[in-house]
Amino acid sequence: MRELVRLAVVQCVLLAIAIAIGVSISSQQGLSPHGWAKVLGGAIAIGAIFGSFELIFKHLKYFSCPEQQRHIVRILFMIPIYAVDSWASLMAPEASEFINPFRDCYEAYVLYSFIKLLEAYIGDLEALLPQLADQPIDHLAPFCCFKPMIPDLHVMRRLNQGVMQYMLIRPVLVVFETIFKIADKGSYEGGVVDYTRAYAYVVFVLTISQTVALYGLVYIYLILHLSLIHISEPTRLLSISYAVFCLKKKKKKIMKLITR
Repeated sequence: MRELVRLAVVQCVLLAIAIAIGVSISSQQGLSPHGWAKVLGGAIAIGAIFGSFELIFKHLKYFSCPEQQRHIVRILFMIPIYAVDSWASLMAPEASEFINPFRDCYEAYVLYSFIKLLEAYIGDLEALLPQLADQPIDHLAPFCCFKPMIPDLHVMRRLNQGVMQYMLIRPVLVVFETIFKIADKGSYEGGVVDYTRAYAYVVFVLTISQTVALYGLVYIYLILHLSLIHISEPTRLLSISYAVFCLKKKKKKIMKLITR
């Protein structure tokens, strides 16, 4: 609790400094709403970077559980990456088309690290799965008509592969995006779904890949959630929510573009 209070105080101080800078600039030459967003966004980004790097440093300093902490550190790096990406996109919106794909590549890697973190918390997965064989998992809609899923090593391997395929496909799509943007800007205009251009097909493949990854991620949690009961409820809930939120946010953004 003390750490959270300290981080909150640091963030409030940064916001106060940003507001003072914004007022000073506004009194001299005026400041548009977008300009205020840049100033305040910078303060929030710096606060997020400060807090995340402090937590990363503490994990590396007290590296007592390497099998778990190495994955935690990888996941925590998403905070400064998202903060820098968001602020850079505010400062130079035209650069976001080149920055965001590389952020997405690391996010795909973080999803894989998240699965490995769950397995590290559990321990010997092969010894645990036979105990879960009598706890079949019902399929979620629209696949609820299928027979319940029996947790075993084969099922877990397939679910892991479902998450890992996104980690492999996303960097490949980033390479294609970069090539199209450099070769012919008109053939790859982000946000415009035109089936005579490459962007529509990249979005289609990405949507399928993210759907499969989300499906695998949710079922991995449904299978293992009772074995993760020793982790505090807020930590478990926030971790799962963050991983699912990242993929659902992207799916909603893509579906809006497709239906536009």
